[in-house]
Amino acid sequence: MSEQSRQLAAIMFTDIVGYTALMGEDEQKAFQLLKKNRKVQRPIIEKYNGRWLKEMGDGVLASFTTVVMLYIVLPPFRKPVKIIPTLI
Repeated sequence: MSEQSRQLAAIMFTDIVGYTALMGEDEQKAFQLLKKNRKVQRPIIEKYNGRWLKEMGDGVLASFTTVVMLYIVLPPFRKPVKIIPTLI
């Protein structure tokens, strides 16, 4: 029987509000927004020792080793969203 290892993790899932509607209106703009979102999120997740697990459409699944790390990442995560109006 193989040994199992378990690890606690704090999971974060994000998506872009209104992305589906935007995709229906202007596909090119939606893809640009998706690229911009990726450029913003990935460095922040990595800076706080998070792991980019999966991208599903406009959604991103990430994990952090502790809830504290996830809590710490939230304020810097919100700042670019407020600066880039199309991410709101």
